[in-house]
Amino acid sequence: MFSWRCLPWVRWRCTIMLMRTASYYVRKNAEGLQALIQRDTTVSRFSPQSQQQTTVRERHYPFRTVLWAKMADCPAAQVLVQAMELKESQLVKAVAAYNACAGNQVQYTQPIRASRVRFSVLALGHAAWAILPGLDGSKIVSSDKLPSGGVGLDFAPAFLNPKLTLHLQVLYFQQLFSSESVLASSPSLNGTDVQERVRLELNAIQIPALVRYTYPKGAVRPYFQVGPMLSLHTHAKAQRYFSYKTTTGATNTYADMIELRGYTLGLTAGAGVAVPVSQGAVLSLEVRGEGTDGISATAGRIPGKRGVSIVAGFTFGK
Repeated sequence: MFSWRCLPWVRWRCTIMLMRTASYYVRKNAEGLQALIQRDTTVSRFSPQSQQQTTVRERHYPFRTVLWAKMADCPAAQVLVQAMELKESQLVKAVAAYNACAGNQVQYTQPIRASRVRFSVLALGHAAWAILPGLDGSKIVSSDKLPSGGVGLDFAPAFLNPKLTLHLQVLYFQQLFSSESVLASSPSLNGTDVQERVRLELNAIQIPALVRYTYPKGAVRPYFQVGPMLSLHTHAKAQRYFSYKTTTGATNTYADMIELRGYTLGLTAGAGVAVPVSQGAVLSLEVRGEGTDGISATAGRIPGKRGVSIVAGFTFGK
């Protein structure tokens, strides 16, 4: 389904219309539409000067012949067609001249674009990093790579530039961070080595609100998006375990619970490509990065996490 915009719309005479795909058509009176075509071709020619084959680009203007015939009753307007390029500004000028010559009043109309809402289903491969505390200093620990997914709403408000859309998503993540280490012998612990294990379990509903810019042409359309996000922790648990042997050979183990917040705030940004597959249906593939503020209730103990996701999506709707 195409969306049309009149360039001008002229009653009874010549009408030039612009398709959203950037193709142009002309219609006079009640005649059918005729395509206005301008094409570039590459040809190979023999050059007498260099005695070699050379490749040159030539531009052809079939649309000039079409407009010349349509404007035959107004020679003053025909003159503008002779050196015309297939551009909106030049088409408007020629049609306005034709209608002035024909004694018709030119009427201009603006396109009417309705707001649109579509739905998305998303699958993610996610990797994250967090800074966990330890007796010998903090360390960066990566999470297990667990599959994630979610749904989204895509908004295209009529008042925004058509290249900009708004995206509200609800994603579910499961993340497990763990670290084990053996510390050097400590006189304060009877001279024995200390084994330390840190474990962070974090399941969250992540809600990013994104503004996306999409290049509007082509079979594969690149896009970039950025926005804030809220993460609501449905399960959050962090513990440190220490174990060492006493002088009698017995093993002592201590657990240190780390209190966590119920939510975090952050920022996310991504870049990807969208591929329209049918009317209203789009496949997308994206690389997305994110960062959050502190996870622990006590500032600085677990200062935050960073993550990277590969996001595959299917969007559908009118």
